Amino acid sequence: MRLISALILLLYPAFAQDERRVASPDGQIEFRIRVALPEPAALNQLAYQVTFHGKPLIDTSFLGLEILYQPVLGAKLGLLSSHISKADHYQSLVAEYMQDGSTGRLINVEVRVYNDGVAFRYVVPKSNPLENIRIENEDTEFRLAKNADALTRDRKST
Repeated sequence: MRLISALILLLYPAFAQDERRVASPDGQIEFRIRVALPEPAALNQLAYQVTFHGKPLIDTSFLGLEILYQPVLGAKLGLLSSHISKADHYQSLVAEYMQDGSTGRLINVEVRVYNDGVAFRYVVPKSNPLENIRIENEDTEFRLAKNADALTRDRKST
């Protein structure tokens, strides 16, 4: 048990390095995406958070797609690249991931953060293991923070 705990602690900094952030043009809303370990799972998984005025709006929530006859796309992966761009009313982030280097399955997450909201989507680039895919289910979570309702009410009143 101590060995497993030590390995998790050693791997934590590696996951933290994969964190990418993008904020709204006014800086009030921030979207963070990273690879994290869901409890009590043994495999890392894609996760995100949303903050408003520096406080959690959406707590750590996990992402993934269930592909017919294949492991979940969004688990056991690593960051390949990312880039941020700006537009008039939003800032965007594209984070590109590869699942379990040996399989070569790719998944990208495209995010837009506006002054009044966040949008994201999955893009599954063509790759040998995913030439023809059938998505069975989407495993996207939306874990609202306990104070999320109070935060959004404060914004409406200002």
